[in-house]
Amino acid sequence: MDLPIDAMREIQATLIPIAARIKDRLAWKYSNRGEFDLKSVYQLALNPMVEVPFEGKWIWKLKTLPRIQAFVWKCMPQSIGVKQCLMARGKQVTDTSFFTANLQDWLTANANSNLVKHQGPSQTPWFQVFLFAIWLVWKSRNQFLFKNKNPNPSIVKEILDRAFEFTHCACIALAKKRMIIKRIRWEKPCSGWIKLNTDGSSLANPGMAGGGDLIRDENGD
Repeated sequence: MDLPIDAMREIQATLIPIAARIKDRLAWKYSNRGEFDLKSVYQLALNPMVEVPFEGKWIWKLKTLPRIQAFVWKCMPQSIGVKQCLMARGKQVTDTSFFTANLQDWLTANANSNLVKHQGPSQTPWFQVFLFAIWLVWKSRNQFLFKNKNPNPSIVKEILDRAFEFTHCACIALAKKRMIIKRIRWEKPCSGWIKLNTDGSSLANPGMAGGGDLIRDENGD
């Protein structure tokens, strides 16, 4: 059996972990637990699932922490317990929505916004405040539900401080460096001087290696 080209490319692009915690095993895609069952097969036969292309490649271009990128990525395919995900799993939720737009549009618009939180010396971009806000609020919610920790009363200040710190510290290192094209060529030395040029290479360490040198004066002799 020949696999589809898209499936082959996805397999080839998957990194193999050096030390895996568990062995590879077969999993059924249409079951939450990955186990093959007749119920999921019957539902699949009645309502064939159409693969929806992922429209969140912009997430990996965000200038933010990798853990926040991963969190936003999890929100996009609805893998965390948001309203649509809970309803799809048969959970009873209210029919009201905090935002009129769907979750993906809301995330995309705010995470790519060029607005500034407020005018002043800080000039913190809104998308930075937004990304730290949804991440820290989600963490605070989980700490309260699963570890019985009281919500942080200063979470708004923490969000603004973290966004400001990342914008004015980490983003400097992430800024694009200007590319300078410089021709590498031999330049003659000053009159009365000679120039020694050397070069070398090796195939491995340790391994075969070689090198050479050239001495010339200001006339190239």
